[in-house]
Amino acid sequence: MSVTFSYPTTSPTHTVTLPNPQLGDSVTYDIKTLFKRAMDGTMHSFIKTPVGKILNLNFIGLNYGQYTDLVNLLLASAGAEVKYVDHDSNNWNGHIINDPASLSAVGPLTCEDSNGTESYSISLTYEGDIV
Repeated sequence: MSVTFSYPTTSPTHTVTLPNPQLGDSVTYDIKTLFKRAMDGTMHSFIKTPVGKILNLNFIGLNYGQYTDLVNLLLASAGAEVKYVDHDSNNWNGHIINDPASLSAVGPLTCEDSNGTESYSISLTYEGDIV
């Protein structure tokens, strides 16, 4: 299985297919509790549910072509909506929150794998919801 990022969401011009992110990726919910005091002094609490979820995606073992394709997609889609198809074939619409300039300037962690070829690792933070 694999995952796909596409930009723009309709008629994509940039598409990157990557291997599944590392298992154990986290989903963050931005749930906030609001407290209001009534005129008679009683406290009321309300839970404000978020529209979307925040996914922390860790990709390891990318080859150089996959890494450069992903960086080019990040630079092209900076601040715009990106479609994400996960390993369960769920379609997401949202934004990649990472700063593309820092990713391209710092670059990924480089290491030698067991075959002696370079592999790249990159972490993305994606905020969106399932369509």
